[in-house]
This record gives sequence, C-alpha cells and structure tokens, in this order.
Amino acid sequence: MARRTTANAPQLKFYQKLILNRYLLAQFGVSDLRELSANMKRPSLEEIDGEGVTGFYKQLTAQFGGKCMISEEALARYDLNIVSHMRKINDKRTEPMVLKYFQYLSLLFVEYYLDEYFNDRQGLIDRLNAYIANFNAQFPNDSYKPYETKDLNKIAIWNATGSGKTLIMHVNYYQYMHYSGGKLPDDATYILLTPKEGLSLQHIEDYADSGITARIYDKATSRWTQSANEISVLENTKLGDKDQDTVVSVKRFGSRNVVFVDEGHRGSSSGKDGKWQKYRDELCGVHPVKRT
Repeated sequence: MARRTTANAPQLKFYQKLILNRYLLAQFGVSDLRELSANMKRPSLEEIDGEGVTGFYKQLTAQFGGKCMISEEALARYDLNIVSHMRKINDKRTEPMVLKYFQYLSLLFVEYYLDEYFNDRQGLIDRLNAYIANFNAQFPNDSYKPYETKDLNKIAIWNATGSGKTLIMHVNYYQYMHYSGGKLPDDATYILLTPKEGLSLQHIEDYADSGITARIYDKATSRWTQSANEISVLENTKLGDKDQDTVVSVKRFGSRNVVFVDEGHRGSSSGKDGKWQKYRDELCGVHPVKRT
C-alpha cells in the first residue's frame, strides 16, 4: 500500500485517496466507479453466451474499448478466467452464483492486478509510481510515497454488506491459484482469518458448498497431513507471540502464506494494541510464490 508523506490538512475524502482503486479505474479511462458501471446494471449482461463470454465483457469493450489501457485480448482472457472459476464453484452449489456487475468488476480488477503482479511486477510498480507522481502533483496535501515491491503483496476488496463477499473470496482463491501456478512452497499455507468462531464455522460450510477444502486450524495436527491447497481457518483473536491453551503462535506458520481476511477492518487496529494487524502482516511478509 502506498504511504502518506505529509501531515498537512488533507484535500480529499478517504474513498478518493484509494490509490490502487484510482489507478485501476484510470486503466478504463474513467475516474469514478459510477462512470464505469453506469451501463453495466442491466440483468441481461449477467448472461453467459455459448462460448463462455459474459455480457459484462461485451459492454466494457463496446463502451471503453477506445480508451481502455488494458488490451481487448487481456480483457477477454480475464473474462474467461472469471467464468471458469465461477463454474468450479457452482459445480456443487445448490444455489449457483450469478455475478452482479459490482461482483464482476471486483473480480476483473483482481484478475488484472494478479496478472500484472505475477507477470510484470516491475512494470506494475513503474506504472503505479508514475500515477502517484501525477496524483501528488494534483493533491500535495494527500501525497504518497512511491510503491516498493513489498507494498504489492496485499490487496483489499471493499464491498457493501450483503453483496456476496464470501463467494467473491472463493473466486479469489481460484484466481490466485491460476496466476501462481497452483503450488505453494512446503512451508506455506492458505489461511483464512475471521474475527470470531461463529464466522469461522460458517466459512467452513460455505467452502464445502463451493467444493473447496477447508478446516478449522488445529495446532495439534501436523500441517503435513493437510490435503493440497487446503485452507486453514482460524480467528485472528487466537494468534499470539507464543503458543498457549487457546492461542496459536504466529511463528508456526512462517511468513510465506496466502492469507484471506474476512471483515479485515475488525482486526486493523483493534485488540491487543493493534497486534492483530501485526500478526497478519507477519503471516504474509514474504510472498510465497515466485514465478520463473
């Protein structure tokens, strides 16, 4: 995440200062999500044709093709990936996922980001920093320091309550597997952190409905007994500096994990003087996959 550089009174509201969000919108030649999504709300666009192409893709390319910085070929590939991942989830669901426009855009942004991150990381940094330089010139009271490589291994998806964030996260799991090549190092784990036990149990059920293997983390069980690509689920309140009866040492997991966080705002600064966020950062401090 880009970091603020000045203590002067800010000029912009919080949502206007989300650099990565602004940058992604700029790739379509717009500065506001409402402009990008204005013509994407028709139910007919939720349909997928016989070739596996969404109406959303057709609308985006028809409306923004002339000014979009992302090639039509890349957008087509992202669209097919999203449909493929969604169909994996729907294979076992009694209520299939049908993407709404805001869910599709969330997944499309993640597709673009992961593609850039794994396949042109330095180019992504260069383009983000060029955008930041322009942003800082326009809004000096809200300026940010340039991105570094270590700033790129965390992204946040911000959607309203009831907007289907859980299923979006299931697709995110397959998106990550696709771009990373589907393998983690021996000392890495897929982890889901939640704010409370009830949510952890609910996620286990939701993962099962989507055909994704997940279980509540048990420190008495060896990680070597986990099935491939299994997700360990636990509450951030159970992480600590060392093992105790109901506490798991964050050091057990190392720092090369892929971490999904549900309701991340609950663990950003609250509890144990902000240690929950510190533990989250430790879990994914070193990126687990380097593509060659």
